[in-house]
Amino acid sequence: MKKAHFFILYFMPLFGISQEIPKNSETGKYEYYEKIQISIEKDTLYYRAREWAIQFFKNEDLKYDRNYEIVTSGSYDYSYTGYMGIQSPVPLKYEIEILSKDMEYSYRISNFSVSASGTELAFEGYLDMLKKKKLQEKAKEPIGPEMERVIKSLKKFMGEGILIR
Repeated sequence: MKKAHFFILYFMPLFGISQEIPKNSETGKYEYYEKIQISIEKDTLYYRAREWAIQFFKNEDLKYDRNYEIVTSGSYDYSYTGYMGIQSPVPLKYEIEILSKDMEYSYRISNFSVSASGTELAFEGYLDMLKKKKLQEKAKEPIGPEMERVIKSLKKFMGEGILIR
């Protein structure tokens, strides 16, 4: 099911359909998750996950780095056209967790938040503040392509050791 959901998200841009950010059915929070089978041992996968996180986010400060698990933060600044055609800036933050095992790894991109007026809000709370469904959709729209870029880079690095941005 999760692979099918990812497949749909990955190919939606080719057909001009807007991307929906997947939600975890248990928590109701926005989250990207996938487990990938690969013929590489966990030591190599762990090393690649660590190197990818440091190079991609240009930050050697990993939140968690042990037991074949990496957790780090990312950010993405974008804007969308809000009320009365005014550009609304959105400083989005998120966490990415990469867990390495023999012949597989998984990633989870979650804990999306937005800094607004000096306060950090969960992304779901930020969307609730917008009230109108159309504005909520506009606020979510740019996130899918950015997360797909992050995921594509991670997969390339984990499989081939090659960084793409």
